[in-house]
Amino acid sequence: SADDLTRARLTMPGTTVGTPAYMAPEQAAADPDIDARADLYAFGVVAYEMLSGRPPFTGATTQQVVAAHVSRAPEPLAKFRAGLPTAVEALVMQCLEKDPAKRPRDAGALLPVLEAAATVGGASARGQGRRSSWTWASIAVALAIAAVVAYFAMNRGT
Repeated sequence: SADDLTRARLTMPGTTVGTPAYMAPEQAAADPDIDARADLYAFGVVAYEMLSGRPPFTGATTQQVVAAHVSRAPEPLAKFRAGLPTAVEALVMQCLEKDPAKRPRDAGALLPVLEAAATVGGASARGQGRRSSWTWASIAVALAIAAVVAYFAMNRGT
């Protein structure tokens, strides 16, 4: 059918498919060897946006946003969110590495860092006001996203 033909063309090697604001550099370059680390990059983009209140890369055009994903380093999260656990910031920034080999090996590697931050955060966030509560709520959401990514990554081949 025409729909099957269109789908086949969208997913053929060398074709870029995705949302530019969340696209890993290798995805933007239409690399035919994309793996689950592209999903970890997208997780990093979402986590960065949740924790900082802004996406890591912006531009006036789609091409500028894609170019930024390929060539620019995001600003440190600490610039936008004081008091963020160092391990969480390091994890998000690692997910945003341009080279997939420098990202976490899989989604399961995210969970221990986020669980530790959520556990410590739950105890220390009490009584520190609304801003701190938002930080820990963002970490909790990031933990939930990481769990979903891990689930789908483990069940991708089944």
